[in-house]
Amino acid sequence: MSSRFIPPEEDALRQRYEKLYPMFKDLTIKVKKVLRNRIKEKNIKIHSIKLRVKKFKSFYEKIVKKEIRTDPFETLHDIAGVRVICLYRRDLNKIEEMIVHEQDEFEVIQVDTARTREKPPFGYMSDHYVVRIKEKLPQAPLNEIAHPKCEIQVRTILMHAWATVSHHLEYKKDVDVPSELKRDFDALSGLFYVADSHFEMFKKGVEESREALKSVSLEEFDMRQEINLDTLYAYLSLQFRDRKKVLPSQYSDLVFELRKAGYNNIGKLHEAVKASIQAQSLIEKEERATYTDVGAVRTCLDLFDKSYRKRLIIAAEEDDYSNKYLQLIKKYESMVKKS
Repeated sequence: MSSRFIPPEEDALRQRYEKLYPMFKDLTIKVKKVLRNRIKEKNIKIHSIKLRVKKFKSFYEKIVKKEIRTDPFETLHDIAGVRVICLYRRDLNKIEEMIVHEQDEFEVIQVDTARTREKPPFGYMSDHYVVRIKEKLPQAPLNEIAHPKCEIQVRTILMHAWATVSHHLEYKKDVDVPSELKRDFDALSGLFYVADSHFEMFKKGVEESREALKSVSLEEFDMRQEINLDTLYAYLSLQFRDRKKVLPSQYSDLVFELRKAGYNNIGKLHEAVKASIQAQSLIEKEERATYTDVGAVRTCLDLFDKSYRKRLIIAAEEDDYSNKYLQLIKKYESMVKKS
């Protein structure tokens, strides 16, 4: 029979915690930096990387709850924590490979993922890794912990949403959930899993669609396609191949403008570009500028379509550049060859 657990003296433990806190903070910063650099190298799009050091109150409560009799700074794995929130479930595998196999900064102590668990977890759980940094931390006090541990959590954004909501319900284990609510709880957990799966399928569909659009020449491009973000980007990449690209949000703005102006398919837009491209290039020369692909197509439309050009008239009343640009449009619009 084990002896009765006597919690450690709180004030003495707090003093040691405050002494070691800078080391654990440094550890989270170092782990975050390694992860951020590796994720960038692998071109994985993520939502965020956050770090935290467990507060003393939470740290002490865990010692008491688990009746930890050994050195808690050595025993507990999650005093230092870093959380990676990615967008797609496929990225969990990529990040696991990166943490466990593809870098030499970490010593991996423990792995707990959907691929290693023997039975389904409670709720919709993230992946967990316990690691050490191999190099000694600058803030590590002498005769203390040479290589402290850090817990890395990796989850999708939907896993994070589930964890955030379920955390506020305060259900930590399966037996915590009232019997009459168990079915709904499991259904909600499964719903997040299914939503993650459909995000994955949708992402794959988008990638396949964009790849198919990229694989054709301008002559082969189906001009009957509706104008949307993907078809517009593919068309501009072919029509204005060597021009500088802009931010995705600016292509989205152009889609909105075009649809509002009645350009519902690529063919109608292409007609305007073909008719105006020569005049558009002369305006660029006169301005001694090289437009982006979006800038070039807007100039073609300003030359071709007086109704599309209306926004310029308003801007020209308030802005000298818009007024000069409008005068150039009027100067060269006679060159536009409408069918």
